[in-house]
This record gives sequence, C-alpha cells and structure tokens, in this order.
Amino acid sequence: MNRRLKLTQDEARQLLWLRCLEEADATGQFVPVADRAIAGREAGAGGEEGYLVRRAAALFPRLPAELQVPAVYSGEKWKRLPSRMPWALPLGAFILGWATNHLGPDHVISILSFPLLGLIVWNLAVCSWSLVHDFKSRRQQPAPAPALRRAPGVDALTAAKTEFAARSRAWEKPALQWRITLLFHLAAIALTLGVVGGLYARGLVKKYTVAWESTFLSEDHVRTLTRIVLGPASLLTGIPVPEPKLQNSAAPWIHLWAASAVIFIVIPRFILLNMARRSAVRAAPDYRKEFAAWAAACRSMAEGRTGQATILPVHYEPEPRVRDALRAAVQHRWGTGTGADFLPPVAYGSEETVTVSDRTGALSDRTGALVVVLPLSATPESEVHGALLRQIAASFTAQGRGLIVLDASGFESRFRTLAEFPERLAARLAAWQKTAAGTFPVLLLDDAARRDPAAAVRLLS
Repeated sequence: MNRRLKLTQDEARQLLWLRCLEEADATGQFVPVADRAIAGREAGAGGEEGYLVRRAAALFPRLPAELQVPAVYSGEKWKRLPSRMPWALPLGAFILGWATNHLGPDHVISILSFPLLGLIVWNLAVCSWSLVHDFKSRRQQPAPAPALRRAPGVDALTAAKTEFAARSRAWEKPALQWRITLLFHLAAIALTLGVVGGLYARGLVKKYTVAWESTFLSEDHVRTLTRIVLGPASLLTGIPVPEPKLQNSAAPWIHLWAASAVIFIVIPRFILLNMARRSAVRAAPDYRKEFAAWAAACRSMAEGRTGQATILPVHYEPEPRVRDALRAAVQHRWGTGTGADFLPPVAYGSEETVTVSDRTGALSDRTGALVVVLPLSATPESEVHGALLRQIAASFTAQGRGLIVLDASGFESRFRTLAEFPERLAARLAAWQKTAAGTFPVLLLDDAARRDPAAAVRLLS
C-alpha cells in the first residue's frame, strides 16, 4: 500500500512507545513475549488495517503503570492550555488594531504617514523572509531522527524512554510549529482587520480630510509615490488614486489603503498559512513505513512463525561476541523468532563457488534472510568484494531480506587509540558502502551497535 497510515497523535505515541519498549526489551523482561504474541493474535482478527492500534489496545492493559506512555515532549504544555486560550492571541490583536488606530489630529490624515503603511512594509518584509526560508527548506532533505545507541550500563527501560523522547520530539515538532505559525499569521490578519475596521468606524462618525508635508518631496514626488503604492488597489477596486491636494476628502484614500492591506497583508498571510500547512504535512512521519518492519515482526510472533537468517562470513571467522550481536540484529531486523544459521567462512580466492554449490548448499536455494559479514579492517576491492556482493545479490531470490554487516571489532582494536580514528572509520565505511552499492543495505557493527543492535538496525531505515 502506498497511502499513509492515519493515526491520531495519541495512537502514534502509543505505537512508538511500544516499539521502543519491545525493541529495547529483547529478552521480554518488561513486556513478556507471551503477552506480545497473545495481543498480536487478538488484533489479527480485525484484518490488516488498524492491526497495530488493536494490538496496542490489547497489550496496554497488561502493562504495569510504570510502562504506560511517558509524557516527555514539551508540547504537553501546549495541550494543557485551555482549549480557547490560543485563540486569545488573534482576538487580542484585533482589539489592539481597533483601539490603537489613530487617523490624525484635527480630523486631518497625512498621506505620507498613513497608519496602514507601516503594517504593509513590515508584512512584506515578513513574507519575503518566509518565502526565502521555505525555498531553502524545500531544497534540504529533512534529517530523520537518529536511532540512539544505548550507553554501557543503561537498562532496557531507560534506553526505551530515551529513544521515545527523541523520536516523539522529531515527529511532533512539525505539527507544533504549524499550530504556532497558524496563530501568528491569524494574529497578523486580525491586527490588520482591526486597523481597517477602526478606520471605517472613525470615518463613519467623523469627517476626515487629507494633507501632506515633506522637507524633501515635492507634489510630483508624492503623486508618483502614491500611484505606485496604491496602484494595485486602484486596479482592483476601480477607484482612481486621488491627487495629493490639501483638504480633499479622505474617503477614497481610506478605501485604497484598506484594499492595499488586503492585497499586501491578508492575502499573503493566507498563502503563508497554506505553505506552513503543507510543510507540516511533508514533515509528518509516514507511519506505515515507520512501523512496517515492526508490524511484520509482531505478526510473525503472533502466528508462531520462525524465520531463518543465513549468516555468510567472508574472509574471516567472527568472534563469539560478534555472533551474539548478529543474532540479536537479525531478530530486530526480521522478527524475534528469526534464527541464525552460520555458514563456514568464504576463503579468499574461492568467491566464485559461493552462489553455485558448496558444502552448505547453493545460496539461490535459500528463501530466508541473508547476512553477508565482512571485516571492516579489510580494504574493499571492487574486483573481489564488489564482484562477490554483486554475484550474491543477483542469485539471491529474497532481495528485500538481504543485509551486509561490516564487523568493526578488528578495526577498532587497531586504530581506536589514534587521534584520527573517527576520520579513518568514516573513510573506510564510505569505501565499503561504495563497493557494496546496488546490492544490500550496509550495517556497521561497531562497539555501540554490539551493545544495542536494535538502534543499529533502526539506522538502516
């Protein structure tokens, strides 16, 4: 399905918290695996749509109070405000515009210091800045929320809460920014309408005339300036721009300035509102994509299915701690019931026999997941490693269930003490990614990933 999964904010928070908790709690210390399976079976009776929501509804009553959804995002303060409180800002702006508008002393309006002129100039500056900012943001790809790595000694519950806090902030920030932007744009529109309303209210009960005076501008200059500024409003309303003569009636000037306020303030603000709304929609998470792998793992657990991941080391033998991390990684990637079948390492020079027939059987006959493990300490060779990976990818049938793992344990033991270690690590990883391009996703199994395979696996998406 390509359409997005529709979730309320509370539903999204519940699912996000459950995913973070279950992935951090791989052993079932806090959420027993049996309870997860039972909730999955209960939710499966309702069909595909809404499966995760029904599963959460079945699982949450089984959880103790300390495992309910934590309130960690600052947006909670916004939600605790009275429902009518945010709308006080536009109302206050309207009242302010109505009350503070002053046409001029002695019922005479100055053409060059009309009360709406400053508002129009300010709003044009705001609109210009907003357009530039929107243009730059469209050219930049939004950075996904990072999957946080668990620090040494941190328990599963603390790790889950940390991950949930980071993810919820990233997910809810666009919606909160949209609500704040909406109120400020509405406040600007309300302020303008208040000023315009005050103009007509005062003009209705008092007679105003116009005048102007300037040290530097002549009458010709004022005539040109007013025709430029009020020209669009004149074209829209059909009211010609009056001559800047003294003691003329202020009525046509008020009509033209009011129309100019609509053209240069109200309409641009509504355009900016729509742009902000669309930006919030673009930045909103695709819940169907975000939860796809987790939903598949939940269904597999509920149905009692067990998968198998073929682990193929290349040119080296993984250490026991690396094997343990690989088992955890494939379970987080393809479901708790996924087992790991380690094949004998591929010897250097025997790469061509891997996908044809070796003593373990042909890889093309395997329909489960496939993990190709390579040592990061080795320098990637396109003619050797690249050719092997392309050969495997071409012969492996389950393309969506392939993975390349770069074991960094040897590289770390050799270079960790060097000052340029981060630069060396980044350069070697980039070289391997270039060599593996067009085959399978690449997972770096460094020290942090061995401590927290769930976070490392989430980085792949």
